[in-house]
Amino acid sequence: GARVARCDTQLSHHTPTAPHARAAPPIGPRRIMALAVLVALALARGALADRATCAACAQAVTYLSKAYNHTEAELELSKEANDKKAQKIDKVQKAQTKRWLKQEYGVALRAAVEEEMEALCGRPSIASNRELKAACVSLIEQQDEELARAILDEKSDGFCASVVPGCEGVQANEAVAA
Repeated sequence: GARVARCDTQLSHHTPTAPHARAAPPIGPRRIMALAVLVALALARGALADRATCAACAQAVTYLSKAYNHTEAELELSKEANDKKAQKIDKVQKAQTKRWLKQEYGVALRAAVEEEMEALCGRPSIASNRELKAACVSLIEQQDEELARAILDEKSDGFCASVVPGCEGVQANEAVAA
């Protein structure tokens, strides 16, 4: 009330610096309120976009980690069988076999993560929500390398917080649930 009136008074007493310029009309309380509502709506829309990006990121990390862990478990089983075979081979061939297996292992994990990343935004839990799907597509377009690296290096814990400040723990769970 009093602040708005004081602001109106100050604006109405404004004298232009240029001789040909006209004084701006005073801004009334309705205009100020309308501007405040528009600012609040813009901030709320940004918060919703951040929540969608947070939810998309949290779900991406979950799905990609599952794909990584599943492939890693499968590779461990085949690695044990290959290690038993390698014990029967002399040391030179054994070192070569180990190097080959190590490369194959990393390539298979990377392929599993990339394959899941391609299918990610089409998953029913993401695709059923237009805003969430758009946030997912945007996340993959902007962060695909960083996201894959975080999963492959098993350092995904703080990834979503680096993309959307505050998107971790309870906040991430709430964003996914919303």
